[in-house]
Amino acid sequence: MANRLAWLAALMAGLAAPGSAPLAQGKLPPDLEYAQTRRQSSMVYVPHQGAANWGLIFFTEHVEEVSATAAYNGTFRYLTVSLIPSAVKDGTYTAFTNENGINRDDKVLPVPAFGQCQPAQAIKDLLSYMPDQYKPRIISSSWPFVCVLRVVFLPEYEQSVRDTIAKGRNVSLGASVPLCAPDSLTVDSPTIVQRLIAQQVLHAASNGYDVTGNLWEVLYASVGLALGEPALFGTPDPRDGWAALMRDSTLDLAAGTATLPGARTRYRGYVCRPAPLEILY
Repeated sequence: MANRLAWLAALMAGLAAPGSAPLAQGKLPPDLEYAQTRRQSSMVYVPHQGAANWGLIFFTEHVEEVSATAAYNGTFRYLTVSLIPSAVKDGTYTAFTNENGINRDDKVLPVPAFGQCQPAQAIKDLLSYMPDQYKPRIISSSWPFVCVLRVVFLPEYEQSVRDTIAKGRNVSLGASVPLCAPDSLTVDSPTIVQRLIAQQVLHAASNGYDVTGNLWEVLYASVGLALGEPALFGTPDPRDGWAALMRDSTLDLAAGTATLPGARTRYRGYVCRPAPLEILY
């Protein structure tokens, strides 16, 4: 018992240490199968566990599309510049999904969850005379457009605006998607959860999806599993696998509860070796 408590204290200290925070403000689905990551041209595909034909496709190259005609907005006119993946524009996205039997793409955009788009400096400088509410800005968009820039101007400046836009790079995109390396180790989360349910440490949460239990009972029992059955935790040092499992969980000190996402009852958890996908334009 003393060994278990000492180990638990050390593990909890590690969870609170710098570097244990999420890689980005956004989160990816907890059931991704990084071992089956596929890269082709400017596309990166990560399927869900147990569903090779369903997952997320991210794009690393983009092009701009400019609205053909300027629309009126009271006394002003405006154009939109949309950033679209090159693979969608040239048709290689469709070919990629067909060749790989991908029937469903979650169509997750890299912004705003993992980065942001901004108007490029040249277009901001050109229209610096405009009132604040009419200066170039990014407006809401939907897949396949990563972001859409709205440019408002006086009619007599339309040609200079078009000339500037024609030079390209009117939008600045920067995003870092927190993917894991395909060779990241995994934790046998379903078996661990079933062991804890059998010990009556975990039970179904009120939402009927997650599993929850008394915080200290869950921590104590899970450490016991890591000590007694280290192979379940998938790493040479089971403390690393245990810490990964706890980072997947919600530990509520005030309520005294530990809640594991429902995905962990069905899918393995990754001890993520970070391999962030940098998307820049």
